[in-house]
Amino acid sequence: FYLSMIECAEFKGEGNKAFQAGDFLRARELYTQGLSSEGVAQVGFDVLFCNRSGANLALGDFVGAVADASAAIQHRPNWSKAFSRKGAAQIKLKDFAGP
Repeated sequence: FYLSMIECAEFKGEGNKAFQAGDFLRARELYTQGLSSEGVAQVGFDVLFCNRSGANLALGDFVGAVADASAAIQHRPNWSKAFSRKGAAQIKLKDFAGP
């Protein structure tokens, strides 16, 4: 269990490095791996979904960005960063009504 938590945190950290370096595809892959690991509950579904939403935004996958931001909001309902990412993706999709 402890090792899986460390592994998940490493996926998140490496994903953040890739994102900062502009390698958004790699960042998305790493965040996805983090979401698939057993330690995700301790690291945070909300953070990994929100980070992957940002990577999706940067890659032009606006539908994926909305889905991930929505998942982040389900896990952390008052997180403005997740709402911001969802809104940015909805604007790109010209979805002004939104759910």
